[in-house]
Amino acid sequence: YTMKLSREFFNQKLYQKARETAEEILPLLDHESQVLTKNQKGNYYFLFSKILMQLGFFKEAVFYAEKAGSYFGQNNVLKSKAFLLISRGYFYNEELENSLGYVERLEGMNQSGESPDMNTVALLKAWYTFRTADYIASIKGLNNCFKLSGRHSEIALNGKMLELMNLLEMKDYGWFDYKLDSFRKYLSNFRPMGNSSRYKLIYQLFGQLKKYYIEGTEADGGRLLELIQLLSEKGKPYSWNPLGYELYPIQNWAQTKLP
Repeated sequence: YTMKLSREFFNQKLYQKARETAEEILPLLDHESQVLTKNQKGNYYFLFSKILMQLGFFKEAVFYAEKAGSYFGQNNVLKSKAFLLISRGYFYNEELENSLGYVERLEGMNQSGESPDMNTVALLKAWYTFRTADYIASIKGLNNCFKLSGRHSEIALNGKMLELMNLLEMKDYGWFDYKLDSFRKYLSNFRPMGNSSRYKLIYQLFGQLKKYYIEGTEADGGRLLELIQLLSEKGKPYSWNPLGYELYPIQNWAQTKLP
């Protein structure tokens, strides 16, 4: 019952309540061997890791995701989800090499036929190479991502966003208009489970950056700052989601691009 209630709070985005509820049973998990199966324990730790991720406790989230992975044993579908969560937590905590290590383990699982979520893995690796300033490798990785994901998926839309960020970092402006229009088309066809309001703000952000960096005209500094502020807000439909596909919050990156 406690796990069900914690999950309900999590689904309602009441993350602090979800955490408080989950913590009631955590001390029992390693001892109640006759009550819960290993997969049930793993799922509980996995849920708690996701709760901590949403609250911004990335180091702690990694710890519990690792515990989840240890309970999942040979269930490689569940283990791959735990590995993705671990890699994500290391990424947010700026431990990029550790993050990459889990990406490579996931790639190895795929080669042995254990089928983790390879489109998410490809996107994560593209974010890793972006954060380590290997922009050409990031773009090449995105090509793999586009092959694996459907045109209307959020992974593909996020990949288009990252493609634009790479081009701006490389100062490769020749393709920027074309890629920005491609992002717009993907956005117009996007049918998310939630809504696309964050990506609409991101499209406007790129429009402002285009004015300054490509057209050589004066960007609306006030609007640019407003967009960054909106994208930074918490608890809104357009807020950054630590469990989404945007592994590096674009507002943090945009701060480095202010005219």
